[in-house]
Amino acid sequence: MIYLSGIMFPLPKSMEASAVIWPAYHLDQLAFRALGAPSQGSALVHVAVLAGVTVLATALSVRRLARVG
Repeated sequence: MIYLSGIMFPLPKSMEASAVIWPAYHLDQLAFRALGAPSQGSALVHVAVLAGVTVLATALSVRRLARVG
């Protein structure tokens, strides 16, 4: 996920559009913003995406634990 989000190295132009689907990309953009470096997009969008992924993963985990134990 880190490699596909473009954190470690720049992605080819053909893969840049797919980087936004990874949560690591949004975390990276927030880190850039905190450091004062240029970042893409709104901080609110990045926080919302990370919160959504967290809620989804939590819901799936709770469902699995309730079924299997």
